[in-house]
Amino acid sequence: MDRSRYLESLRHKILEPLNTAIIYSASSVYSRVDELPKAYMEALLQFPVDAQSDSLIVRKTKQFIDRHLLEDITLTKVVAEIHVSPGYLSRVFLKEIGEHFSDYVIRNKLELAQKQLRESNKKVYEIAADIGYTNPHYFSKLFKERVGVTPLEYRNQ
Repeated sequence: MDRSRYLESLRHKILEPLNTAIIYSASSVYSRVDELPKAYMEALLQFPVDAQSDSLIVRKTKQFIDRHLLEDITLTKVVAEIHVSPGYLSRVFLKEIGEHFSDYVIRNKLELAQKQLRESNKKVYEIAADIGYTNPHYFSKLFKERVGVTPLEYRNQ
């Protein structure tokens, strides 16, 4: 309890003169160096995240998705890149973003497909391939489920 009060007073002392916000998290006290990963994960799990900013893990995940949007993106590939467990990333992503990892990826891919449908004359199967869907029928079915119309109907609107 004393540590929490100390950290809070420190935050206020820094906040006022610098006119900036500081967000912090702390773990329990550990006495051995080999317990450092445990302390880090404990502090990370308690890290307060406000509605305006994503945690480091979510930011790294979004960056990975943005860089690889034209590829087949899987949770396994992302966790290998950012070094967290699949279950942990899924929970954090859902909590902070409000949608499942796979739904976020699909939504971003379909937004890119919608842009290509509006701005290019590419065929639907070419757009599907561009965003990482090898099966154009699956892409069209997914597009209709999520957008409400087929890709061709969307283009003709």
